[in-house]
Amino acid sequence: MREGTGRGASVVLRALAALATLYTLGVHVYLAAAPSSPDPEHRGLFWLAAAGFLAGLIGLFVPMAWGRMAARIVLVGTAAGAIIGYLVLYGTTFTPLALSSKIDEAVLIVLLVIDGLIAIPDLKASARRVGDRSDQERPATAA
Repeated sequence: MREGTGRGASVVLRALAALATLYTLGVHVYLAAAPSSPDPEHRGLFWLAAAGFLAGLIGLFVPMAWGRMAARIVLVGTAAGAIIGYLVLYGTTFTPLALSSKIDEAVLIVLLVIDGLIAIPDLKASARRVGDRSDQERPATAA
């Protein structure tokens, strides 16, 4: 792969992941906060999922490669947790809102995994740069 080829694709994937995250974040905030929420007894779980999606969304745009990788992990875990949680609580009965949200979360997971795979070389390069700096900061040993 040419140098820098993945960078443009990663930006597009991150933008799509951000849009998918915003949608599912909005759904979870609605379910947690709306007086007409179809499921008021699980408001705490919806707030928890919304917090995870918000934290991951913010982390996607930090300037450090390892921070973005941590955000991807948080978002994949939150999306997978939301899908599994739904299946545990409600089984395979889907309302249109639930179905669109679960499809969105599955797409989000796929986008983030692909983006993470593209970002691995940048993460390795970042780790090498940190290692090079720490080698330069070590005092020379007397022989």
